[in-house]
Amino acid sequence: MDRFTHEIAQTMRHDDLPASSADIALADVRRRAARQRRRAVGLAVASVAVAVVVATGVLKALPDREPPPAEPAPGPAIGLHPIDISMASATDWFVLGGTAPGCEQQDCLRLSVTTDGGESFKAVTPPPGWVYGIAFQDRQSGWAWGPHELWATSDGGTTWTPVTLPHNTSPIGDGRATAAGLLTWVDGDGGRRVILAAPGAASADMPGLPQIQHEGWVTPAETSAGVFVLGRFQTGEFGEEGALELYALAEPAAPLTQPCDPAGRGQLTGTPAALWIACDEAKTTSVHVSTDGAKTWTRLDTEAFGFGTQVVGIDDRQAIGVPPGSNTPGQDVTDIAVMGLPSTYKPAPTPPIDEPVAVEAMEGVALIAARNGLVISPDGGWTWQYVDGFAPAQLIQPTPTASTTATVDVPEGAVPWSDRRDFEVWQAPPPEPRPTTTPCTASDLRVRQVQGDGASGQTFLFVDVVKKTDGRCTLAGYPTLIGLDDSGARVTIPTEHDERLGDYAESPATLDPGETAQLTISSDQRNCEEAQGSAPIPTEKWTALTVVLRDGSELGLNRDDSTTCGMSVSRFTRDNSPIEQPVRWDSLSAEVALPDQVVAGGLLTYVVTLHNRGQEDVDLAPCGGFSQQLAFQDMNGNDFAKPVSEVYRLNCDSDPMLPAGATRAYVMQLRVPDTAPAMAEARLTWQLVDTSPDQGAEGFVEVIR
Repeated sequence: MDRFTHEIAQTMRHDDLPASSADIALADVRRRAARQRRRAVGLAVASVAVAVVVATGVLKALPDREPPPAEPAPGPAIGLHPIDISMASATDWFVLGGTAPGCEQQDCLRLSVTTDGGESFKAVTPPPGWVYGIAFQDRQSGWAWGPHELWATSDGGTTWTPVTLPHNTSPIGDGRATAAGLLTWVDGDGGRRVILAAPGAASADMPGLPQIQHEGWVTPAETSAGVFVLGRFQTGEFGEEGALELYALAEPAAPLTQPCDPAGRGQLTGTPAALWIACDEAKTTSVHVSTDGAKTWTRLDTEAFGFGTQVVGIDDRQAIGVPPGSNTPGQDVTDIAVMGLPSTYKPAPTPPIDEPVAVEAMEGVALIAARNGLVISPDGGWTWQYVDGFAPAQLIQPTPTASTTATVDVPEGAVPWSDRRDFEVWQAPPPEPRPTTTPCTASDLRVRQVQGDGASGQTFLFVDVVKKTDGRCTLAGYPTLIGLDDSGARVTIPTEHDERLGDYAESPATLDPGETAQLTISSDQRNCEEAQGSAPIPTEKWTALTVVLRDGSELGLNRDDSTTCGMSVSRFTRDNSPIEQPVRWDSLSAEVALPDQVVAGGLLTYVVTLHNRGQEDVDLAPCGGFSQQLAFQDMNGNDFAKPVSEVYRLNCDSDPMLPAGATRAYVMQLRVPDTAPAMAEARLTWQLVDTSPDQGAEGFVEVIR
């Protein structure tokens, strides 16, 4: 750390720094940055030459370069909805963002850079494809990656070139810009593994490192002692076996000591003289620091860090912990904390942060990119404020440039849209217990089945009996069991009463003709072992099991059984579950036809076609309901915005009959919210209320802003 950087870090590291000092501290950072701009601002990190051995030899850190003059790229420089951030130094940052929340396409991506600690930004050119991650080594050399490609720039984002990846692989993990190049990981032919992309060169596998476990991950970090990688690496012959391990790239032959559970998860971050590891434990996150190259670790007092807290080193003696937030839009994070050596912990108030997406720190300055903006701490995490131009109220809210109504070709004769909601929802009548009546005798019943089951020392016989005669009768109380013992004598089997009843199991069981009652006979070996201890347990066996009803009549089960622990018998029960909702239109299927695009805030008009695939005409009266939902989710099912869910009445009054084999089109409408994110595939699902779920339909539409 050079003198300038050290002065800033020391000045800002005070527990009692008042919140009102934040503006003064931030202005001081910017003034010093301006005086130092002709010098190498990033000297504290970039001057550390890290040697990494690859197949072609040794790569060394590149010297600092002054940025060449470049015209700003088209598009805004501020007000972007953050996607990722990268700090090349305390004053040089790159912000990847979208002109709308949840941007998932290249035309809404923007890239901005500041060289004065956020006082001003200029637009630079993003890569020519959709990317979601960036990492810059300095003001000039950087990388960006998306689901299929890796790009590199050597002129601060003015131009980008694709990086050659190992054959048939794709970048899948976050990268870290080190002095030797971008360290990241890919998946594809040959499995998951760590690669290095040096400036101006193709990527190469890192020799000596094991493969990453199937569905594993890595997190790289750099210190003055070298480059380190923490991840779940493959430990067996197959990718399913793995452990959390830490490696130094200079000597990758054997893993280093790391403080996390090998079967758990961890994350790694580095500052010039310290390694920080956060270990996800049962419900919390523990934080550990090493200042001797991972030889020893000190656990910090982090109080109640929740599971998944992201920990980033601020400097060599302090780190911040940022909770993961929520996938629910609008749920804010405000409990960021600072920890350090000696072991200290203190919550630091922040502006409301809606789901952090990236955290960066360097030389005592920290940045958090979130759904609702970009916040900065110029004093090691003690005070926070929004970066000017990236506060929630300053984020871009573009007005639609296309028609606000999106529609498809409507077939001739289609039923017009109706916004009525007054349809009747079917409700199951509540279960009513039956009154008891004449007791059943064995002549009223037949044994339909006796089914055996068991696990973990328990055995069960499930006995189903069916009422075979006219009229109604009742099975009440606990029956008696008899059987033949080893000598062939007919004996009464000792039983205990099993008083448990399942959901909707009614006892006494009053049966109508054709209805079924159930009896459970069980034995629990575990209870017997506890009672007998280590003494031998005798085994009793009976054949020709028979159930004796309360009137003395008998039902033969045609089963044998044995037990070492006695038996239990339940009461006869009848299933009194609520009536299931009837399927009115089980012969109908649905298809949706959507326009290619819809504008956020506009009206989506689409067509649903019902097809009667049955052999009989379907009467849709009384007109039932249907549901429609437009969801805005990423590939992992996380919501970018709250879905639109509505229920309406099907407009079937004018022509309720749908002949066998016929189809009929219905015009549908849905208002897309103003806050809908720009995305390639918003999913619309449509479903009749009175049909089974697999009779609905879905489609996708692009949302533009």
